[in-house]
This record gives sequence, C-alpha cells and structure tokens, in this order.
Amino acid sequence: MTLFDRYLSRLWLANFFIVCAFFAGLIIVQDIYNYFLDMMGAQLNLLQIAEFFLLSLIVNLPIIAPFGFFVSIIFTLTVLQKTEQITILKSCGLSLFRISLSFWLIAILLSVLTLFISSTLIPQVSDARNAYIELCGQSFDESQREREKSTLTFQNPKSNRLWYIEHFDGYALKGGHSILHQMNRSGVEISRIVAQNSIYDQDLETWTFLNGTELIFDSVTGDPLQSISFESKQFIELEEDPKDFLLFDKAIKDLSPNEIKKLISLIEEGTPQRQSYLTNYYRFYATPLLPLVFVGITFPFLTRGVRNNSLIDAMYPVGLFIVFFILRGLCGTLGQNLILPALISALLPYALFFILSFILFWKE
Repeated sequence: MTLFDRYLSRLWLANFFIVCAFFAGLIIVQDIYNYFLDMMGAQLNLLQIAEFFLLSLIVNLPIIAPFGFFVSIIFTLTVLQKTEQITILKSCGLSLFRISLSFWLIAILLSVLTLFISSTLIPQVSDARNAYIELCGQSFDESQREREKSTLTFQNPKSNRLWYIEHFDGYALKGGHSILHQMNRSGVEISRIVAQNSIYDQDLETWTFLNGTELIFDSVTGDPLQSISFESKQFIELEEDPKDFLLFDKAIKDLSPNEIKKLISLIEEGTPQRQSYLTNYYRFYATPLLPLVFVGITFPFLTRGVRNNSLIDAMYPVGLFIVFFILRGLCGTLGQNLILPALISALLPYALFFILSFILFWKE
C-alpha cells in the first residue's frame, strides 16, 4: 500500500467511525422510544437492557456499515476535492480506478465481513433480540393480554393437518375451542379432534387437548368409524409449534433470518406467499454488496474537479443512492408477485448498478 493509500484510508476511517456512531445512536434512540416502557414493565435490570441495545446494534450492523461507508466516502472526497488533492493525484497520472483502489479493497473487505456476520452471527442474535421483545410483551396486564388473543388457524401441508383454535394466547400457548383435522395424502379427512381447550408444552414439544372427542373416519367413504371421548389427552406425534405459525402475523421486516427460513419451510412451493418470504430472505443476504455499489456511484462524481460548492457533486451519488433503493423496492415487489424469480429480484439492482459503475469509471 502506497503512502497516499494509507493517507486516504486514515482520513476515511475517522469519518467512518463518526458516521457509524451517529447511526448507532439513532438506532438506540429508536429502541428506547419503542421498547423502554415495556422493559420497565417486564422489570429488566440494567444489564439486560444494555444487552438488548447491544443486540439491536449487531442486528442492524449490515445496514449501519454500508450506510456509514457511503456517507464517510462523501465526507472524505469532499475534503480532498476542496483542498485540490484529487487534482494533484490526477496530475501525477493516476487513473480514477487507481485513486479509488484502496476504497474498492475496503468495500470488498467490508462486504465479506458483513456477509460472514449476516450468515453466522446475526440469525442467532436476532432470535435473542426477539426473545427480549417477547419477554416485554409478556408483561402486559390481563386486559391487554385478553385483547391480544385471536383465532389461530394454520395448515401444515407436510403433515396434512389443518388447525383451528379460538382465543389463542400467544404467550401462554393455550387456546379455547380447538379443532384439528388430519387428512391423508389425497386430502381426505381420516381423523378429527374437537376439544374445549388446547395447550402446547414448549419444553416437551407436545400438545394436550382437554374435554374433547377424537373422531376416526373411513379413508374411502368418509364415514365415521369411531368416537373416543377424553378429559385430557396428550398427543406426542403432533410436531406443530404454534410459535412458528404465529410468525405469519408479523411484518416481514420484524422477522429474523432464521424465522423467515422457518416460514419458507412451512409454505408450499410455487405460492405467492412463499415467494414473498424467499425474496426478502435473498435480499437480506444480498445487502453486503452495498459497499461495492456505493464506491461505484461516488468516485466518478466527487472526483471530477474543483468547484466552489462541492455539495453540488455530492447530489449526484445521493440521487443515485435514492434511485438504487427505489429500484430495489421495485424488484422486490416484482419478485413477491411472481413476475421475477426470487433470487433474480434480489440481485438485479446490484447487477444494474455494477454495470452503471463500470460505465462511469470507463468514461473517466
């Protein structure tokens, strides 16, 4: 690494830490606004609260790092442009690619590091953060808990089961009037459980039905063959976890990568709903490519020459920044509506901007 590469890197690094600290502060302020009262209600101690904020920062790291990288590049190049250092480097015969080489290397390193963290650390950290949010939700009083109850219906195509549970409490994992239909591979009902109450034991991973009846049907004619009444009966063969199916009620942006992956496994292939989750899953793992995009759209505009107002040149990369995320959202919508394959919808915006970056660098 040459002397000017080290100089540019040190200048950028100082700006990068300042910008990332600013974004981290915004995230902490947002979490305080959203969850602090719930934390007090759940009687979390200071160590647990500090851990929650740390988990939030780690979860948002794939966003903080690229955005901090983008803004810090603008600040760094603006300083170099005002002091005419870019002009000096160009007068020495250095091409735009050579001047930006150290930033390309930093972008590659940052992308690899972010991808590693996204694939290994963040899924577990995100689950731990969601566990804290769920713990805060359990601090609701009985009236609030009663309002949270709803009818839970879900179908598991892998086991051919259809569930219906009234007044289901997502925190206590128990519900009122419950019906479970068991079908065979042909879709013919072969058994049915009807009970006044149902309870899921998360430790034993078993369902218990109270005050109910189990009906057995003929798989060909559909006629009832047997009726078995019971006061309490535990079914160890029912592997459905209601927490997994309650995830369908969450917004996709609030789901962790592990939760999205779990939902994808529960939905039949070829359905729009599965495509929607799959698109967001691929888009999450495509996010580490952002630093490379940001290098490509900043250097061609911020190194074109000296101007009295250097913010004019900064408007071009900021405008492309906005266009990129509009395009990213458009491709995501196309992917969710089965117009584009999920993987292509996630990678297409990056591919188009890489081509644009190549054209911009080639012209310079």
